[in-house]
Amino acid sequence: MGQGDNCCSPYHSRDAFVQACERLSKMEFSALVIEGSITKILRSNEFSGMHPNAVFGTIQALAVRWGIQPWFAPNRALAEEITPCLLHKAYQLAALERKGLPRRFVEGDI
Repeated sequence: MGQGDNCCSPYHSRDAFVQACERLSKMEFSALVIEGSITKILRSNEFSGMHPNAVFGTIQALAVRWGIQPWFAPNRALAEEITPCLLHKAYQLAALERKGLPRRFVEGDI
């Protein structure tokens, strides 16, 4: 999503956002990479008309209600690095499970 997209704002496509979160929560692994630091997001409403407390509440709901891990990247370049790394780790665990092996990494992988 680009800057200015208020996907979780009650004034825009909140229903679509909630439906997407519900679908995402049914996956074996789910995360949302957010382009921006949590500090910047909570200190301003530069990118959204939402109050910082509402944004923080939404981030908490991602984790607690839907089990979606929020990841913060201060810029697009880092977001583009985080995303494939998360997908790769999730794929590795799923591949272990498909082979009948324990679903965990060995010591030193963490």
